[in-house]
Amino acid sequence: MNGPRGAAKALLFSIVGGAMTGGALWSVINEVVTIKGQGVLEGHGGPFRSPWVAVATGAVVGAIVYGVRHVLQRRRSEGIAATQGLDYQQDASAFLALHDGLKSMPLFAGLVTAIDLTAGSRRGRGFGAFELTTIAPSDPNSESDPSPRRNSVVVWPHAGLPAFDLLPRGFVLNLVGGFAGVKGLAFDAASSPDPAVADVIRRFERAYLVMVSDPKDTPADEANNEPARVEAVRRLVTVDLMRLLLDAPGWSVESHGGHLGMSRSVGGRLRSRGGPAAERIALIDGSMAIAQALDVAAYSTAPVVPRGAGRNEGVTHARSRRRVVLGVAGAILGFFSGFAVFATVMFNSKPRGADLDWLMPGLLFSMFGGVAMGIALGLGVERRLPDPAPCRSPTIPMGIWIGGMMGMAAGFALGGVVSMGMIFGLESFGFKKSSSLWVPGVFFGSMAVGTSSGLVTGVALADRMARRLGQRKKSDESLA
Repeated sequence: MNGPRGAAKALLFSIVGGAMTGGALWSVINEVVTIKGQGVLEGHGGPFRSPWVAVATGAVVGAIVYGVRHVLQRRRSEGIAATQGLDYQQDASAFLALHDGLKSMPLFAGLVTAIDLTAGSRRGRGFGAFELTTIAPSDPNSESDPSPRRNSVVVWPHAGLPAFDLLPRGFVLNLVGGFAGVKGLAFDAASSPDPAVADVIRRFERAYLVMVSDPKDTPADEANNEPARVEAVRRLVTVDLMRLLLDAPGWSVESHGGHLGMSRSVGGRLRSRGGPAAERIALIDGSMAIAQALDVAAYSTAPVVPRGAGRNEGVTHARSRRRVVLGVAGAILGFFSGFAVFATVMFNSKPRGADLDWLMPGLLFSMFGGVAMGIALGLGVERRLPDPAPCRSPTIPMGIWIGGMMGMAAGFALGGVVSMGMIFGLESFGFKKSSSLWVPGVFFGSMAVGTSSGLVTGVALADRMARRLGQRKKSDESLA
């Protein structure tokens, strides 16, 4: 759990990188510059006739560069912390030992290192900001080893708050959350007569997920009273807190055991011109504003944003279902569209010889790039659609997925028929298959549209049928 372990790993990477760079430079210079058909280094390089000398020199330079960067970064961190009246320590082990309750937070599960500690107090409350490296507990059924995750976090002692998690809705959470049935608190935008406030609530619900912590991750005195825990968390999420989080997107907040842990990610990671030390100062300032907003909310007498008598939560579940379906449909559309582009380019260029080496990378790039763009398109379309009819659970039942598979098969077949009809029709107007570029695009494009739209149509029809059957069953039960 100490810093030297991470420092040794970084030093090793720097040495290996320097050695590889030295060897690559020797090879390039020796091949490009020749004298009488012999490489300039190999024949006239003096001590650098051997590539291993260049590799060793590169390793030494890599170690020196690491040492210089390490010293400069530490001095910069100490200087920035001093100007803010804060303390800097390279290792955060002493801070974690002093605040023993931190180790019980889910945020610290699988802790590996905690380094670059910036600690102090703001407005009478102590805090610690550091670089945290964790490894998620491995799945016994998984064959791959879990990869470490590094993040800048700020921890504030904050007794009296209920246990909860507040997470930004990103790509993975939106797509995978629908399959896993991830549930969060719902907030009713229609409950506010002010259109501006209603818009804030609506945007917050689309941007963030608020979850009451699982009982096994909750202190014992809170775990047995779920309604009270839900109400306590709901009281904290005020409109002012929603505005604050929307103005600075990307925050993750975890409350557990009398501590608040916060981090922020914008485009993968919070960036600042001042480097990591300045990033931590910005993180401290932002987290302090959130902690103050939670303080105000905890003692506020303002009315709680309601859940909407079940309807709003049902709309959230239905939106999660739709997000998954449109994401999968977009992936299918992008897959076939990428293959259509690849096939069109290939038939046009007619590669031979060395050009064939680019076929497989080009195929993979086209298809997987198309999948990524298709998923982004599907999720973007979903965000602009009106709210769907509510449902009871975010998990899509197997019967609806079967309807979607049947729709995909029908759309695939229909797309093939339409594409052949278009090809023969265009050929009758003078377009020749052998001399045109449109045949692969028409064929695979029709398959893409047919398959993806078939999935969406099949899911929609199966969902409508399931709702009608459910209504009929309720009607029969009421008559009985």
